[in-house]
This record gives sequence, structure tokens and C-alpha cells, in this order.
Amino acid sequence: MPAENKDILLLSGTAGYFDALCYLGLQRVFPANMTGNTVLLGIALGKGMWEDALLTVSAVLGFCLGALLTTLLLKEQRPGVWTSQVVRLFGLEWILLFLFTLLWLFTQATFPTLGITILLILLASLAMGIQSATVMMLGFPGIVTTYITGTLTSLMGNLGNWLRPAHYQRQYPYISHAALTASQKHDIIRQASTWLVYLLGAVLGGAATLYLPTLSVCIPLITIALVIANTVIRQHPPTL
Repeated sequence: MPAENKDILLLSGTAGYFDALCYLGLQRVFPANMTGNTVLLGIALGKGMWEDALLTVSAVLGFCLGALLTTLLLKEQRPGVWTSQVVRLFGLEWILLFLFTLLWLFTQATFPTLGITILLILLASLAMGIQSATVMMLGFPGIVTTYITGTLTSLMGNLGNWLRPAHYQRQYPYISHAALTASQKHDIIRQASTWLVYLLGAVLGGAATLYLPTLSVCIPLITIALVIANTVIRQHPPTL
């Protein structure tokens, strides 16, 4: 597996882990899953749960600001090329996660105030917005590490094109049907792996919150640091 694919899986697992961690620890909101947050916001508004609505809006706002900031900062990005700009953006994500971790550790011993909870949500969703937009601009087909619905849709589309019977092509010649290329096979494997690793990350996030409530918040710092280190090493391979 190419090194870049391993980093994509690390990022996807981090998003799943962080979604589970924050959902269980921050009043049931997701820092990365904006589809889920949109549903939660609708439920909160429909039931008149204004504080819950405010928390969910904070997550959506933070994510959007992170994605917008990434778009403004990441200039002339070529698909598939992990440039120094990408490293800086993942570094910015790591800094936000570090601030989140410090605030979490200092406030979770006591019940945090609404203002502290909103600040935690903003830091978390800002970080995930940066990650999501950065990976999207890297141009991996059908993959955004925080948009699992889209990844699954792309995966099923690729599988459907592959499995479509030959007689269907003769009956409907305007619908493409061809044997999978090596690149398409890699896309299917990468998309399926992204979903599975996101799921595994969520499982680990739920378990860590239960069994390692203090240390659990530190895991995303480690995984993002690994992605940064891997990228720097690829850019500047050690010489013997």
C-alpha cells in the first residue's frame, strides 16, 4: 500500500475516533460528521431544545470556517501532491487539537460551562474542517475522510459499474461498462478501507472514552503527528 494511502487511513480513523469521543463527551455533537449534525440541529429546533441547537450550530460553524480557511490558504495544490502547504495545514490542525486537549483535560474534571463546551466544539470542528478540506484538495477519487456518506456512494458506484452485466451494455449502449482498470481497483480498495477504518476509529473512540477517559483525548494528537512526520519524510527522504 502506498504511504499516502496509509496516511489517508490514519486521517479517516482519526475522524471516526474524534467523532465518537466528542459525541460522548461534548453533549452529543460531531466535530467531523456534518450530515449527523444537520439532523441533530433539525431535531433540536423541532423540539425547541435551544441549547442543543446552539451547540450543534457551533460545530457546523467551526467546520465551515476550517474548510474555508483551508481553501484560502492552500494555493495551487496539485492533486495527489503532499506539498509543504499540506504539512502546514496538518500542523495547524494539530495545534487546534492540542489546544482542545489542554482545555478538555483542564475542564472535564468538573462539569464545563456552556461557554467552555462551545469553545471545545469550535476547536474540534475547526480541526476537522481543515482536515476534510485538505484531503479533498489532495484529490483522492471519491474520498473525503470526514464525509463517509460520499465515500460509500463512490464505492457503490464503482462496484456497480464493475458488476453491471455485459448484456446490459448491449441493451443500453449509452451506459458505460468496462473492466476495471488497476487505478479503479485501487480506488475501490481505498474507498472501502476508508469506511472500515472510520468505523474502527469510532469503535476505539467509544471504548477509549469508557476505559481510558483521561488519555483518550490524546490519541488524535499522536495520529496527526504521525501523518505530519510521514509527509515530511516523503518530502525529504533520509540519505545514507
